[in-house]
Amino acid sequence: MMSGFDSVLQIFEDNCNGTVLQCSDDSSPPGNLGSRIVATLKPGKTYLLMADGYNLEQRGPFNLEIRFHKGCLPNCDGQFCGDDGCGGACGLCDSGEKCFKGSCISDPCTPNCVSENRECGDDGCGGTCGECTAANTYCLTDQREDGTVFFLGQCSDPFPSCNNLSPVCEGCTTSQFCGSDCKCHDLNAPLPDLVIDGDILAKEIYLEIASFSNSSCALSEGCVLGPGNRALLRFSVVSINQGLSDFFPPAPKTRPDLFVYGQCHRHYHFTKFSEYILKDTKGRQVTTGRKEAYCMEDSYQYIEGPQVQCLPAYDCGAQGIQRGWADIYGATLDCQWIDVTDIDSGEYDLTVKVNPSRIFTERTFENNEASFRIVIPDFDLSSLGIVPVDVLAQISGSNDSPNSPSSNDSPNSPNSPNSSNSPNSSNGSSGSSNNDNNSSNGSSNGSSGAGVLLPALAVFLSIFFLLF
Repeated sequence: MMSGFDSVLQIFEDNCNGTVLQCSDDSSPPGNLGSRIVATLKPGKTYLLMADGYNLEQRGPFNLEIRFHKGCLPNCDGQFCGDDGCGGACGLCDSGEKCFKGSCISDPCTPNCVSENRECGDDGCGGTCGECTAANTYCLTDQREDGTVFFLGQCSDPFPSCNNLSPVCEGCTTSQFCGSDCKCHDLNAPLPDLVIDGDILAKEIYLEIASFSNSSCALSEGCVLGPGNRALLRFSVVSINQGLSDFFPPAPKTRPDLFVYGQCHRHYHFTKFSEYILKDTKGRQVTTGRKEAYCMEDSYQYIEGPQVQCLPAYDCGAQGIQRGWADIYGATLDCQWIDVTDIDSGEYDLTVKVNPSRIFTERTFENNEASFRIVIPDFDLSSLGIVPVDVLAQISGSNDSPNSPSSNDSPNSPNSPNSSNSPNSSNGSSGSSNNDNNSSNGSSNGSSGAGVLLPALAVFLSIFFLLF
């Protein structure tokens, strides 16, 4: 488990070109952009573990602890304390606290709704003080210096509504136009322009049979329709800003209507950044992805030029995508899928859209979509693992964007084994082990050197594996 910064953990089978068993850049615990992975290891196999910061700003020394559990897979998804199901604990509460529904609260605990005059948000004891019911009002939040979010307990004033698909503006001059955000913009104003990398999307589509517990973040956030084994159509999405200005939303505390606070992941997510749709070959919608929350950040520089910055400027704390940069949502990430458990095998069209509701004004909306004809194969829900998916043809979207990354620079999937969530992950520090023992515990210390991307602060990592 890697905490305290925006991190990435991956474990490969055999070597860096091998199968990616697990990858995480956002898990709870630890929350706040930390990472945790759980993987099944086989005796006699060699595994490589990569611990990395998400971008160039995340580097420095780190601590690593590895735990092996014979015949048992720890279950701590969404649980910050309590039993891990393998005779251990997901986390321990401090003195004067108790574990309640996977979180530590005061013991005894008195709800703070009345004492602090709170009308909404967390009551401090695992409950809520209420909801904001008036139209276009939201419970206000703020963020501490360490990145943790807290509810102020008060509802906002109503936010002005805007029909982004049919905007109406007041007071625009003849040298201005009415943007999709219902604001007047100069005709020659530099604007962002988002486009999907069709090459990466086509290469990184596959099916995974995975299991989810009742406490799973994916279940609580609606990404899967039920617990147990599910069939997931996974795919990577690279969103490029090829426009003339940065793409960035306002801060969550000033526009809470555009964000949702993920209680499970414990940080803000932008709510309407992209949309995933599965259609039949006649264009009829079959189902959609239920991923509703996104964290836009500068994953890597996609375009080189004198007006393109060389260092990242945006992350999950201050979200956005710089001009000439790209945001990556790798296929291995949580909720980066469409649940197709109840879908028949056969041919379908997978469509991915960015800025689908046109909340933000762009140079054009004509290039915000990419679609591919795919074949969902027959699958056995009782057999966990990866099932290949055939991509037959591109239906729409661009696949000739400038400076398209190689698989070494893109999110990981069975079709691009060298890739990663982070464009510079090949520079990250890693360790390998030949696993032929039934149980083992080990720890090591390391630090990153020039060009090695690792955590900025000394942190504690705990990675759990199942051993047969």
